[in-house]
Amino acid sequence: MKNINVIRLAYVGFFLKFLGYSFLTNPWWAIAIELLQGPTYGSFYVAMTSYAQSISPPGTEATFQSVVSSVFDCLGVAAGSFLGGMGFAYVGGRKTYFIASIVPVVWLICTLVCDFFINECTASDNNLREEIELNSPASQPFISSKERGHTGQ
Repeated sequence: MKNINVIRLAYVGFFLKFLGYSFLTNPWWAIAIELLQGPTYGSFYVAMTSYAQSISPPGTEATFQSVVSSVFDCLGVAAGSFLGGMGFAYVGGRKTYFIASIVPVVWLICTLVCDFFINECTASDNNLREEIELNSPASQPFISSKERGHTGQ
């Protein structure tokens, strides 16, 4: 499975987890919901760092992985904690978790849309390359003047 598909699957797990918390009435059900945390977070983190490695220029893999991990761990977790705390204070836990369940769905849609446009651009670039190669003089077979019927007189 490609890294981006694992990330998308993790988005579904995050969505289910946050949505489950938004409907929670019995605190004991939190144990069942938390069973999603291990596979969801673990697969997301592994796929995220692996994806960073796959798109990095040769020799910069460790740097890319550390930058991506830092952005996720520092900015992402800090922003989530801050906004989650504000949400709990102003709208309560249920609404905060419901709103939080929308975020991974938005990211899932963003990855699908970006993937679509990347594939479209790549396909059109490949078609253009093929057309240029087919129509370039270098791709035409060499025909000598003798073969064309010219005797040179």
